[in-house]
Amino acid sequence: MSSDAGSRITSIGQLVPGMKNLNVTFIVIDVGPSRRTQQGHDIRTVRVADPTGSILMCVWDTVAEVIKSGEIWRLRNGYTSVFRGALGLSCGKAGDLMKIGEFFMLFSEMPNMSEYSAELAAKYPMPRKGSPSDENGGNGNSGGNGSGGANGDHNTLQSYLGGKLVVDAGSAQVASTGPNHGSRATRRPFPLSRAEDENQRGKIPRIGI
Repeated sequence: MSSDAGSRITSIGQLVPGMKNLNVTFIVIDVGPSRRTQQGHDIRTVRVADPTGSILMCVWDTVAEVIKSGEIWRLRNGYTSVFRGALGLSCGKAGDLMKIGEFFMLFSEMPNMSEYSAELAAKYPMPRKGSPSDENGGNGNSGGNGSGGANGDHNTLQSYLGGKLVVDAGSAQVASTGPNHGSRATRRPFPLSRAEDENQRGKIPRIGI
């Protein structure tokens, strides 16, 4: 693969299930509450957007602690997965996230790429709990790159397990690496509640298109 191909930016509006090695630049428009998994990891669900649409993304541990609404980030080597009929964006063990700015980016919240799709729900069904695919992992039904379990929940929730965080030089945060094991979270990344969404909207300069 050429360097140009390896650095090509994919728009959120172009995302479909099963995409890998994605480079995406986005602004964070909503940040959900932090939750603790059974394995002791902190996780947040955030909504990110660019001029072509928005999508839900899970961030873990250090990123979950520092990410804020209105910040502009760049994802490298990400992938898409499907959970309960909704498309999501993930970082993965081989990916990294870099904060590159704040506020000044045109974006559109529509189309919502994480909106429920009956077609996706039928194509990527949830495996039965305790099934071999659920226990053994693999790329299975999630439409992801196989770094998580076959369950789309596992695959999406593993978006930052073992991933790298790179923060811009002007930030007080320093580079950090995530855990290097394969723990699998089982809690669903819920979207923002209406109250949380309205609260966040009051804090972000609405510069969308």
